[in-house]
Amino acid sequence: MKKLAILTLFLLPLLTACNNTPIPAFVGYSDDWQPLSNQSGPGLVADPTSPIPDVMVPIGFKPIPARCTATSDGLYRTVSHTYQGKANVAELIQYFQTHLTDANWEMVNRMDDLATRSLILNWTKGPEDLRITLSKRVGIATITIYIQPRSAGSMMSQSPTQYLPQPVQITQ
Repeated sequence: MKKLAILTLFLLPLLTACNNTPIPAFVGYSDDWQPLSNQSGPGLVADPTSPIPDVMVPIGFKPIPARCTATSDGLYRTVSHTYQGKANVAELIQYFQTHLTDANWEMVNRMDDLATRSLILNWTKGPEDLRITLSKRVGIATITIYIQPRSAGSMMSQSPTQYLPQPVQITQ
């Protein structure tokens, strides 16, 4: 009994110290094991360091380098980037509708892909088409961004009239 009292007196300060130690707000991990945390305030904010200057992702979304490729010849670019973070799909829709419109992208349509349980947003600007796929699984939101030259058969075909921002290749 005496040993139990001594042990309790010894452990009590340690347990109290644990309660005062801030615990990181990590709430999940990306597919490549990067820690993801909740957004710190209301709404989503554009990350100024996004590798695609006219399609910025929200702060807190991490690229999955194994699923990020980009090429450009100065006039046309082909981009496929995947990011993961913490947000709900409704917030992401609102975020992209605001930020892409500000970057002169025009929304073409919105489709539900029931097979993959994702939402697809299609946009166009100049000689390019943009497809953003949004999905959420186990609390982790995934954004996949595809940019490609507009195909000749596209309903939105027009000739290129401007040089476009160059995407940055993401590497580890």
